[in-house]
Amino acid sequence: MSSLKGAPSLNPPPKKGFSYNVFDEEFDDYVSPVGSEDENQKKKKETVKKKEKERKKAKSKRAERRALESGGGGEKGTSVRRGEGDPQSVTNSAVDYDVADYDAGAQYSDDFDDDDIVPAPAPPSFDNTRELQRTIKEEEARLERIAEEKMREMHEEQVRRWQQEQELTAKTIQNQQEELRAQIEELKRLQEQKTKEAEQESKSVGAPRDPNDDRDDGANAVMVERRQLTENQRRRIRERERAVQLRRLEQEEAAKSLFQRLAQDVREVFHELNLSVVASEKERLIKDERYRKEREAKDRREELERQERMQKEAKEREEREAKFWSAMEDRDARFREFVEKKSLKDEEEREARWKRDLEDREARLKGDKELRSELESIERERRDREDKNVRERDRTLIQTLLDDLKRQYETQLEETRRQFELDRAHAEEMHRMELAAIEKRHAESAGQSDRIHMRQ
Repeated sequence: MSSLKGAPSLNPPPKKGFSYNVFDEEFDDYVSPVGSEDENQKKKKETVKKKEKERKKAKSKRAERRALESGGGGEKGTSVRRGEGDPQSVTNSAVDYDVADYDAGAQYSDDFDDDDIVPAPAPPSFDNTRELQRTIKEEEARLERIAEEKMREMHEEQVRRWQQEQELTAKTIQNQQEELRAQIEELKRLQEQKTKEAEQESKSVGAPRDPNDDRDDGANAVMVERRQLTENQRRRIRERERAVQLRRLEQEEAAKSLFQRLAQDVREVFHELNLSVVASEKERLIKDERYRKEREAKDRREELERQERMQKEAKEREEREAKFWSAMEDRDARFREFVEKKSLKDEEEREARWKRDLEDREARLKGDKELRSELESIERERRDREDKNVRERDRTLIQTLLDDLKRQYETQLEETRRQFELDRAHAEEMHRMELAAIEKRHAESAGQSDRIHMRQ
């Protein structure tokens, strides 16, 4: 998993914003994530340069017309009004008047030179729709890969945690066994020492004495006290040995119950993981199928005019989808088979280890059935409570992960849908603006022609 660090599929998608450049200051305020930004900038710069060149040419033409008008247009107009010219002069004056009127229209259009009319983009062709569909499919595949990677990471983390817990339990059991061995050796040493002292005292007490020695009450009292002391020491040693044996049995029972609980927890964790993987895959397949049906219905409604071409495209799309879904199903089957094999292998290893532990402890736990039953009942109740808490925590964790994946998938679908709607609205707006500009120019030209005919 360390090789996937820094991959682009694991990074969050780029945030969409607004651009404030010259080309799309008023209309195209949406920055599309699809496509390279360098190409868009180059296209915008080229269009701006072309418009500046056209504006300069129009201004130079207007300046030439104004110079011609100031040079000879006034005299011709006066001669015509006085009736001193010939028909040729009349026609020239009409032509000059037409030029002047056209120049006035050009002066009127100067007020709108600063407003750059953005050309309406062409409607998306068949190749663009196919490319958008391909990008959507790639995005869905990327999201599925991310979900699979997350589930695999969770599984590996849980297995690693379980291994660490087993190592800790084994270490604790080993330490307890070493402590028990040290205590038993110390008790044996004390017992041997006490037995030696008792033997020495018994020898000193049972030694033959001279009948002529005096036997007073003080000597008898000392002997009685020594005998009581030895008996008390022996009784304390027996009680200590019994307590040590009981403690050792309790620790062995606790270790056994701990191993059983660990085996049950791991079994339940793997079962829950398998169930969650199957449920997530089913839900994903249902969502993908629903989305595919909605997209096909929308495509049929929008492309009724190109029915023949769309039939061919639908066939190709169905073939691609069949290949994609077959590949996805094969990959899911391989992943499930891998998880099942690994879980079965771990289960067999745990069962073999559990059997070995039972065989090792069976000889030492025959005489303590009543105590074991009580401890098992107490431990079972505690284990049930802990299992319930663990299952609840795992269920909440899996539910939160599924909710996060669902929310990310819905936000990305909403973003793509909003992008399509914005592009369509932008195209309609630009087309409507072009129609309004054409109507305006047509009305101006019609008004100019009407005025010219009326004056002629």
